[in-house]
Amino acid sequence: PNSDRNQTVRVPGRLTHTRASLCAVLLALLTMPPERALVIVYSAPQLHSLLLVNSGREAERGWQSADADLVKAIVHEVRACSAPVALKFMGKD
Repeated sequence: PNSDRNQTVRVPGRLTHTRASLCAVLLALLTMPPERALVIVYSAPQLHSLLLVNSGREAERGWQSADADLVKAIVHEVRACSAPVALKFMGKD
């Protein structure tokens, strides 16, 4: 809770839980050095389909979905990393 990596930022575009979650993932990627392994734990179930299932299809279609700007930026940052990046879903307890 007292980490200097905690940030408050304005989410660009529409204000939705999904966009806020995508923005948090992007900030984590932008904040960490690309040569450092990263595990991102998330609680928004939509992120699984947006990032791990549909992003390839979205790229083929020209990034036209509502949150494509953030998904495209996340994919770009993950590809730029030389160390592994893992996404881990934290379901409700």
